[in-house]
Amino acid sequence: MKLDHYSASQHGMIYRCGEQYRRRYVCGDKLPPAIIMIRGRVVHATVEANMIAKMDGGGISADEAKDMAADVFKAEATQGFVIDGPYLEAGFTPKQAEAHVYDDAIHLSAYHVEHVAPSIEPTAVEVRIEIKPSEALPVTFVSILDIIHDGRAPIDTKTKAKAPDAEDANDSEQLSGQSLAFRARYHKPEDFLRLDVLVRTPKARKITKYPLKTTRSLDDLAVFVFRANAALQLIDKEIFLPASPDAWVCNPVWCGYYDSCPYARGRKRPTS
Repeated sequence: MKLDHYSASQHGMIYRCGEQYRRRYVCGDKLPPAIIMIRGRVVHATVEANMIAKMDGGGISADEAKDMAADVFKAEATQGFVIDGPYLEAGFTPKQAEAHVYDDAIHLSAYHVEHVAPSIEPTAVEVRIEIKPSEALPVTFVSILDIIHDGRAPIDTKTKAKAPDAEDANDSEQLSGQSLAFRARYHKPEDFLRLDVLVRTPKARKITKYPLKTTRSLDDLAVFVFRANAALQLIDKEIFLPASPDAWVCNPVWCGYYDSCPYARGRKRPTS
C-alpha cells in the first residue's frame, strides 16, 4: 500500500491498533464522531477564533466564546455521534451525554478565553506544514500546529474528562511530530512545546487547567523518525497488527470498530 502522506494522527492510530488503522485509512470506514471528539472540536474552533482575533489586536469575550461554542456544537451534533469514554462508562443516555458535552464545550471555551488565552501571544494559527519525502522519511509528512506562541513555541489545546498524566507531554509522539515540523518550517528548534489540557469531569463539573511543557532533542526526533519508518514498512506490506486484547483501546468504550472487529468480542455501543 502506497501513501500520499503520513501524519501524526495516522502515526498515533497505527501504534494504538493496526486493525483500527486498516479500517480507517485502508478500508475508508469512517465512523460518526465520538461525543468526546465533538467537545474537542468545539473548543478548538473557539480557541482558533480567539487566537486569530488576538493577532488582529483584539480577542473575543467569554460570552462570545460561549455563543460560538453553542453554534458549533449544534452543527456538529446534528450530524450524529456515538457515546464513548467516560460518558459511556457513566451510563449516560444519548440525550444526557449530549447535554453534558454541550455544557462542557461552552464552559471550557469561556474558560480558555479568561484563564489560558491571556498568556498566549499568537503569531500564527493552524499552520499546516508538509515535509517532502527524503532519505529520512520516504513519504510526505504532514503536521498542523494549532498555535505558534511568540514565533517560538507550538501550543496544542486538549480537553479531557480526567486529569492527564504528568508525563503525557514528554511521551507524546504528536508533539515529537510537531517539533519536527516546526524545525522544518522555521529552521530553528522551538523554545518549548506545550499541551494546554483543560479538564472537566462528568460528575464534579469543575474545570482545571494543566499546562504541560516539554522539549525535544535531536535524539528524540531520531526516535520518532525511526518509529515512523517502522510503521511505514508495515503499511507498505499491508501488515496491520491488532492491539493487544488487554490494551485500553481494545474496548467498546473507546473503539468504534469494536462491534465488528474480528479481534474483539463485539459489544454494542449506544448511538444518537
